This record gives sequence, C-alpha cells and structure tokens, in this order.
Amino acid sequence: MEEVAFLVLEGLLVWLSALGPSEREIYVDGLTSNELELVVEFLKRFYFDRPQLTRATSAKQALRLLNQAWPTELKLWVEKKWDALADLIANLSTALANRASQAETGLLPGLRDLLKLNKAQLSNSEYARALLSKLVDVSKVFEFDGIVVLIDKVDETSKTNNSAASTARLLYPLMSTTQLLEVDDFGWLVFFWDKVKELYGPNEQGVRIDKIANATIQWPERFLVELVDKRLAFFSQHAITSFTQLCSEELRQRLILNEIIRMSMNSPRELIRILDITIREHDESGTDGLLVGSTVESALDKYVIERLPSLYPKQVLQQVSRINQLQFTNSDLQPIFKTDAQNVRNRIKRWQDCGIVGQVGSRPAQGGQQGRDAYLYAVIDSRVHRLISRSLVLGPEYAAGEDVDDLEPAQ
Repeated sequence: MEEVAFLVLEGLLVWLSALGPSEREIYVDGLTSNELELVVEFLKRFYFDRPQLTRATSAKQALRLLNQAWPTELKLWVEKKWDALADLIANLSTALANRASQAETGLLPGLRDLLKLNKAQLSNSEYARALLSKLVDVSKVFEFDGIVVLIDKVDETSKTNNSAASTARLLYPLMSTTQLLEVDDFGWLVFFWDKVKELYGPNEQGVRIDKIANATIQWPERFLVELVDKRLAFFSQHAITSFTQLCSEELRQRLILNEIIRMSMNSPRELIRILDITIREHDESGTDGLLVGSTVESALDKYVIERLPSLYPKQVLQQVSRINQLQFTNSDLQPIFKTDAQNVRNRIKRWQDCGIVGQVGSRPAQGGQQGRDAYLYAVIDSRVHRLISRSLVLGPEYAAGEDVDDLEPAQ
C-alpha cells in the first residue's frame, strides 16, 4: 500500500509539473487550508520518507513514461529535460509543505492515526481500504474524478520469472481481497497471462474471477494482418498497402505473414519485433528486390535465438534444448535426462507453468500391457518449437551437460 500511495502522489506532482506556471498556480493557490493539510500530510508520510535521490530517479522514469501520453507545450517537457523537471517536482512538493507549515489547521484524529500506521499494519485490508479511500480524496483536491492503478507485465519480474504459478501467488493478496477492489472511485486495471487466470479457478487458488469484471484480450490473425497493412500504408504514405507487396511470389504462395504471426504467438508487440528483424536481415543480406524465403527463415531463426533467453529462465532453456522431439511422454524423456519419472515430471510441470508445453492427450500403455495411459505432451510455444525442430543453438552457456543441476522440485 505504501508503494501505491507513493506512485499516486508522484503522479499528481508529475501532472502539476506538466502544467504551465499560471495554470499550476491556479491549482496550488486554490487549495483550502484543509485541502493543503491533507495533501502535505500524505506527502510527508508516503513521499518525503524516501531519499531525494530515490524520488528524483523515480520521477524521471515517470516523466519519460507519461511524456508518451500527456500533450504539453511546457518547454522543459518538449526538450525532455528530465533532470530539470525532477528538480521542479522536488521544489513543488517542498513549496506545498512550506505553505502548510504556515497554515493553522489540524487533521481529524482518525486520519492522523491512519498515517501513523507502519507498512505491516497498512497491509491489513481494513486499513488498506481506508488508505485508498483517502488517496481518492487527495486526487479530488486537484479535480480528478478518481484513481486507476494499472498493473501489467507481472510475469516479467525477477520474482515471477515467466512463471504462471509465481505470478498468481504474487497477485493473490489483491485478487482475493474483495474489499480492496470495491473502493469508490478507485479502480484496478490488471493485465495478466491467461495461464494465470486458469490458476484462479475453484480447485486452485480460489479467486472468484466471476465476481470481478474481466475480459479476455485476443488478437485474431486477420486483425494482425490488417494491423501490419495499415502501419505499412501509414508510414509509406500509401505507397505500400499490403505486406504481400514486399514479398516474392514464393512467399505470397506461402502466406508468409500468417506464418510470422503464428511465430509471434499472436502478439502485436512480438509481431512488430519479428518484422523489424526480417527487414533488417533482408537489407544486410544484400539481396535486391523483394523479400525471399532464405532471408525470412534466417530472420525467424535470429528472432528465436535472441528472444528466448529474455522470455524464459536459463535453466528451463537448457532443459528444453536437449529435447529432440515435439511430442513426448514422461518415459520418452527419462533416457534423455538420465533420471527417473518423478524428476522428469518436475521438469514437465515447470515447462507447463512457463507455457512452453501443454498436455495434448494420452498414449496407450506400451506393449499392449494393462496399465494407465501415459500423458502425451507437446511443445506449444512456437518459438521453442522452431528451436527444437531446426536444432538451433542459443549459445554455449545453454548447451547443458548431464551434470546440470535441474532436478529441483516443481513449485
């Protein structure tokens, strides 16, 4: 909760810094003594408690991010002088505090007690809800209707490491505490992997997703084709209106853009990344004319080799690099890893958690003998699929030997 409070206050200060001096003065000078006291006490408790260097670094990150969305003609913003703007934010917050010290006001006892709570106490859902409600009051002082917290890329942190289970555990305190999701004029917008949503079912972590407004975002192939064509038309001033205009007849017959989309796992961001590599590879190859199969294949290989290490843990990639088949059972992998069924099961569970493989069916017991059918798994990540099918090498550090310690139990 302390981090949420810090970021909300920082956002307000960054917004004030984006205003012109006269407009900023209207908001600041227009504060009543009670409003000023409320804002400053929150600044003291959740903003000034961090070192100035930490605040300045965070402010510069926020300035760069919000510069993409906030139109402003303030010279410092236009010239992207983030250090100067960070100083402006520091001076602004200090000026507010100085003004409050000259005013004769007093906080309500309940609010004063709330601001005295430590980090552990603020984790209590009752106190956390009260804090979020008061943060809304702070935002409304500056004529905002409320607050929305955007949470994204949770699975890409050092603590989650592309693990659906770790991501689900990290988000669980928020997703399972309904009171925090029902604060008036305070909204949470959480983007997470579909595999995380699966873990919030009744038989898993027990989060009632059906009680929370939610939607599934999908990017159909036809939409992504249209996205590429429209970008080409815009940046070429309509000289090129379709990706097929860049392709040789061979690639047109292959519907190569559809292949690239599947390689991107239907992600717009990954699709643009692959196309950028493709154009660069074609240019560097010295091939005249339209895109040809050899440069596209080379680009896809390069994308896989460069991208996978940033998507999955090194240990996982060392393991899957040793698989020589795209469908397998537990028993198929035991001779490859020279270990028993339980250790292989742990590996497969971790690969499933990362979204690399999935269960696609079962295989009858070997030799016609009675017994349980074996689970059949398949590589479902198209990038790992290409890594294995084309015997690509990520690098010497991924060429794991038999002594690699990858036998840890699944989480």
